[in-house]
Amino acid sequence: QAAAERRHRVAQHRACVRDGQEMLDLGSNLPFDASVRDVLLDYMGNHLLTIRDLDPTTPNIDESLSFVSQQRNKPLAQFELKLPTQTEQLTALRTQLHRLTEFVARMRVDSKIDTAKAQQAFQYLARLRLRCDVEGHLKLAELALMNKQTALSMQYAKYAYDRMVQENISDSYVQEQMA
Repeated sequence: QAAAERRHRVAQHRACVRDGQEMLDLGSNLPFDASVRDVLLDYMGNHLLTIRDLDPTTPNIDESLSFVSQQRNKPLAQFELKLPTQTEQLTALRTQLHRLTEFVARMRVDSKIDTAKAQQAFQYLARLRLRCDVEGHLKLAELALMNKQTALSMQYAKYAYDRMVQENISDSYVQEQMA
């Protein structure tokens, strides 16, 4: 019974590692900040260490831990966020970004994760999410205007404006977009 309980707990931690890896994989489509990557790697590393503590004979645990440390030392790929012009693709990107933001938001209360780093990652993702929403909807508004769909264009532009007002962030990017 104790062995079954230990296997169950290891499986739970493996699922957490998989979730962290899935969120890290989203970084191939999104420009990640170092804080986001580090928080995700910390999350994965903590669960891998717990697995090793629960069952040191778990296969591939040391390889997984070395993978996490290698990822931490790798330089981040620097690229600009390219927003798709299709509504469906934009929605998919927004959904991925929302999932990642919510995942990192939950980590802010994890006692094993550096709270300041998690908060910084969350703020970075919140700004990226705002930028994706605003610029994506402005791009859709321009496309609708080119297709002589004035009402739809106004609807997209109003959503972008409302989204900026809702966030209540006053930095140069928001001021420029509001204008």
